[in-house]
Amino acid sequence: MRATTVDIDLVVREVLARHHLGSGCGTQGVTGISRDLCGLHSTRSLSPYISLWARSDGFEADQLDAELYGSRSLARVNCMRNTVHCVPSDELPVYHAATTSRFLPEFHRFVEMISKAGSGQPSPLSIPPYLAGFSFESTRGRILDLLESGGPMTSSEIAERVPELGARIGYSGGKSYSGTFSLGSRVITGMCLLGDLIRTRPRGTWRSNLWEYAPLGTWLPSVELGSIDPMEATASLVRRYLATYGPATTDDICW
Repeated sequence: MRATTVDIDLVVREVLARHHLGSGCGTQGVTGISRDLCGLHSTRSLSPYISLWARSDGFEADQLDAELYGSRSLARVNCMRNTVHCVPSDELPVYHAATTSRFLPEFHRFVEMISKAGSGQPSPLSIPPYLAGFSFESTRGRILDLLESGGPMTSSEIAERVPELGARIGYSGGKSYSGTFSLGSRVITGMCLLGDLIRTRPRGTWRSNLWEYAPLGTWLPSVELGSIDPMEATASLVRRYLATYGPATTDDICW
């Protein structure tokens, strides 16, 4: 069989086009670009704005804000590698089903450790005495009721009204790497993974990471997270990834 020679310039142009980085590629709009790229990385508040500025002619920050907080055609959620991405809201069930199940067992173990510590059973965590008898389901319900009635709030505002969230949890006692973290930081992140909550508009400017949180069902009432089987969602996400970033190895896909 005769070998086929491919012009490297053609390959480069093809890759640039897939990533919306070639000349005239930034015409699909903010949501279209996010869809093609399998989401816009958003752990740092500036990242999606910079990504779009590089890919969309004449991009302005308020264009992304309009999609996130106006039409809500984009949603800011934990997904790949448990990092935050802006993904199309109508594809949120795919990203949720394909990615979050990998990280939820760790959160459930954390809830179990808190419960053990509160009941006096051996636990790697130490908790304040007033957390004895802590119930995640009870706290979860109170947070959802609070946000349903009071509208989006920051994690600090939620903790002011649900006081146990301000508790400091100790870990690795007696070790050089011991420390503490707030119960609220884990509970609110866990509720985002469960699909209870979603990050909404940041407090301050678009450069801020001080997110407000709202119940997902209130913010995006048309989204049904359980509408797709996890294996089907995973296969769909792999196909989307390869369409933009392939060829790729199995290790690339797993990462």
